[in-house]
Amino acid sequence: MIYDTDIKDNADYADLEFEITYDNVPSKQPGEVLRQTPAAGMTVKKGKTVSLTVNGEAEQVVVEDVKGYKQQDAYDTLKALKLSPKIQAVADDDTAVGYVVKTDLAAGSTVSTGTTVTIYVSSGPSTESAVIPNIVGYQYSTAKEELENAGLVVTVEYDDESDKDENTVLSVSPNEGEKAKKGSVVTVTVSSGKGAQKTVYYDIPLPGGVSDDLTMKIYVDGTLIETRTVNPSASPYSNMTFTGKGRSNLVITLNDQQYITAEIDYTTQSINVTSQQAYSPME
Repeated sequence: MIYDTDIKDNADYADLEFEITYDNVPSKQPGEVLRQTPAAGMTVKKGKTVSLTVNGEAEQVVVEDVKGYKQQDAYDTLKALKLSPKIQAVADDDTAVGYVVKTDLAAGSTVSTGTTVTIYVSSGPSTESAVIPNIVGYQYSTAKEELENAGLVVTVEYDDESDKDENTVLSVSPNEGEKAKKGSVVTVTVSSGKGAQKTVYYDIPLPGGVSDDLTMKIYVDGTLIETRTVNPSASPYSNMTFTGKGRSNLVITLNDQQYITAEIDYTTQSINVTSQQAYSPME
């Protein structure tokens, strides 16, 4: 639950007192309750203080360039930035044993505190090699498994421009069919999925002959995404923008009366109205 919107000032919890401490988990929403004491389901007296650990707003930091550092020095440097360093040994012909080859996320990246950054530390040259398998077009999880089974270490980069589905492998370095030393780093570029999304604009027609303010609710695939006040006498249309991929069901209500049902087709960037019902003013 989100503390500010779901718990604070909620009459359901008026009989409890809350003691708040903060933590930072980048993968969770700001304000989300991470832990509680006493645990859920326990019976307590009215007025009992419940301790909540709430996810705070993440601070943004820049990953420092630690390439060439000794392993411990690199770890301490990133830890001081409130990041979560993780050590990964890799084979490398050019870097002395125990020294940093690279990091993932890359140096210069801006990330939230608490983010895991992998430090690749040289284990020295490898005498064995492996052939990079054919993985372009695969899902990243499958590609990663194949590369690791070949004795390689995988790092991933995301492409926001690709129109391929999320986590589709776009390329690999070294290239498919080339040889790489076992234990060395292979970089896989995958689609973030952002480029696969398209935007659809819709001028929602409003009923004629109505001069009152109306509450419009917009649902996509059964989820309420927006509530707004409209007045047909002020404007005959209400503009809306949808972003996604594939198809979605759209339902629009006015004062909780079903008004428009339609399908959003992101591929053709169109709205296909299946029904539009007359609005009936309430007496």
